[in-house]
Amino acid sequence: MLLQSDGQEIELLPALPSAWRDGSVRGLRARGGFTVDLTWRDGELHEARVHADRPAHTRVRYRDTISTITVTPAEPYLLPQTGFSAAK
Repeated sequence: MLLQSDGQEIELLPALPSAWRDGSVRGLRARGGFTVDLTWRDGELHEARVHADRPAHTRVRYRDTISTITVTPAEPYLLPQTGFSAAK
């Protein structure tokens, strides 16, 4: 599983298959009107871009790191601005 969302939080790469060491995906839809593009390398999140249909706030989780972000249609949010690539 590459993404999970419940309307309050978007979790990135919660169950990445070990056979998928490197990869990327675009256009994953998350609850709340969000679209997420992901890139991972060596089984670790490398970059995530969160787009929104309308201005909105949400929490983004990668492993034990959670960040609250604000996204607008004109300005997607680019991670690892919050240091997610270093999270273990």
